[in-house]
Amino acid sequence: EDLTYAEIEGRRQAMYALAALKAKVPGFERAKLRNFGTTVGVRDTRKIIGRYNLTSDDVRNQARFDDSIGIFPEFIDGYNILILPTTGRYFHVPFGCMVPVGVDNL
Repeated sequence: EDLTYAEIEGRRQAMYALAALKAKVPGFERAKLRNFGTTVGVRDTRKIIGRYNLTSDDVRNQARFDDSIGIFPEFIDGYNILILPTTGRYFHVPFGCMVPVGVDNL
């Protein structure tokens, strides 16, 4: 029963997000949703506790790091925050995010 509710609610929210994209993001006016995931799943279940953990402030303030391994468009999806990557803003992803605390020889 809970899984059924979760699937229905997730699909409802996906359609809401699609409507928002179509209304607000240039180029999405004719976007279509091709399909949904077949089952409810949980993301963010396997995370390392890194030497550094990105925060929403890092994303919002376009964080820059000396040990950057790449860049990512300003986008937060989850934790009740949705910022769409439409501004051209970006943040760095630091190497420290990939280095687990307390694990040697990696």
